[in-house]
Amino acid sequence: MDGTYIAEYVRTRTADTVRRSVERIEASRRDITATRKRRWHTVRGASTSDREVNHLRAQVQRFVNRHELPRVQASYNTAPKLCDACGRSIARGSPEYDIAFVTLTFVFDAECFGVWEEEMGPPKEASS
Repeated sequence: MDGTYIAEYVRTRTADTVRRSVERIEASRRDITATRKRRWHTVRGASTSDREVNHLRAQVQRFVNRHELPRVQASYNTAPKLCDACGRSIARGSPEYDIAFVTLTFVFDAECFGVWEEEMGPPKEASS
């Protein structure tokens, strides 16, 4: 094997790795964008689902901190984890959201993340 072959092999492997990384990042970006567009609509009345929605919203509100900007990292679940808000298992390959404040870090599934995002409210404009 000569140096030219090795250099070409490394260049090809690097390009392939970068391409796959860009594809995964784009897929995550699409998932985050889709989740942000989704809004939680409750059904009015005394149904069981209404109580469940209110309970979920109450659980998620425990994780709201409007005084600090969190770091949010979206990824696909690769290991068994439970959602910190609802306690349900996050299926392997499903989106999960790691949210970190200075003193608190937690993991949400896609449904709880959508509720949490609504409860956090719109981002505040920087005052001049």
